[in-house]
Amino acid sequence: MTRAKPNARMSAVEMKDSGVEWLGEIPAHWDVKRLKFLTRKPLMYGANEAADDDNPNNPRYIRITDINDNGTLRKDTFRSLPYEIAAPYLLEKGDILFARSGSVGKTFRYQDSWGQVCFAGYLIKFSTDLRVVIPEFVDYFASSKSYWDWLNGISIKTTIQNVSAEKYANLKLGIPPLHEQRAIASYLDTETAKIDRLIGETERLTALLREKRVALISRAVTKGLDASAEMKESGVEWLGEIPRHWDIRNFKYIARLQYGDSLKAEDRVNGDVPVFGSNGLVGYHDVSNSLAPAIVVGRKGSFGKVNYSNNPVFAIDTTYFVDERTTSEVLRWVYYFLQILELDKTSKDSAVPGLGREEVYSLCSALPPLAEQRAIAAYLDHETAKIDALIDKNDKLIALLREKRTALISAAVTGKISVSSVVK
Repeated sequence: MTRAKPNARMSAVEMKDSGVEWLGEIPAHWDVKRLKFLTRKPLMYGANEAADDDNPNNPRYIRITDINDNGTLRKDTFRSLPYEIAAPYLLEKGDILFARSGSVGKTFRYQDSWGQVCFAGYLIKFSTDLRVVIPEFVDYFASSKSYWDWLNGISIKTTIQNVSAEKYANLKLGIPPLHEQRAIASYLDTETAKIDRLIGETERLTALLREKRVALISRAVTKGLDASAEMKESGVEWLGEIPRHWDIRNFKYIARLQYGDSLKAEDRVNGDVPVFGSNGLVGYHDVSNSLAPAIVVGRKGSFGKVNYSNNPVFAIDTTYFVDERTTSEVLRWVYYFLQILELDKTSKDSAVPGLGREEVYSLCSALPPLAEQRAIAAYLDHETAKIDALIDKNDKLIALLREKRTALISAAVTGKISVSSVVK
């Protein structure tokens, strides 16, 4: 006996109103059950213990940040708990973890490859009752639009990003017979794997494009555009050789980083002036504190991130900014040069990571004449625009593929498409 691959078609079965807003119609022969009636034991919170043990002989201590999106465990975040502490929290086959805070709503299905593991307190364990539901079906449901619609409704009502075990326990699902659950899971395994492969290939291509972009900028701002130019040793290891007629300057002689100003969200006045924080655009205001154009550099939070605006901006106090008042160089060239300095890796303050001005000022720059700065900036504007267009195209494709994945899962786990397995 061999089982053919499941196939799907638009549902031709009789449908009924589930009586649940986020489920809509489901097949007439499906039941609606709360999650607490699909578990073999009550939903359970994890251990509230410090993750300070790294003994590989003890059960691994699982936290949200330890689990990759593909269900594998990160190797670089290993922590464990002594067995006597971990014992009540050990995971078994069929267990699913729900995140109750942080990445609220995310789920992780226990994999045999994880070995012996326990879980942290901001995760909730659901232990599947295999007599009524399979863990794969519940896990797929937790990737559906129906599930996230329910979760968003809970979040809006409570305005607190923390979903308790009690709330999860009352989540309603449409439950088909076990043989249909297995068919749905098998079908989705096959179809989502195809989509995931396309997403992975596109993400790898995007990563290569980003690497190409960085290399392009790095070469232009450190070697120039004239391949025949006579070179000299810069005396700076990371710069290597530079054109002979270029100078070497510490950054403090190229541009001054101006502190941004305090501006709380509630103090902003409606206007068309972009407000920039460390991570980029965060809103709008009616006055600026920079001229145009302006470079904004993250100082706290997403420190080291570099943004550029052709318009005047209000740079808030978690940033630095540069405009024509604080540099005599070509501003667009300064923007590109800042991008290769890896400013996000220069913080020396482990308690409160951030970017200090003196750290930036001490960095060496290969400084070309103004005419070459303008030529380099124009060249990079043209070439990076082509790369950015390809990256944007890939990002849109990935977004569409993820939407397709969610829509496919949503249709399958609510019976909107009929999934069948034919036994030969």
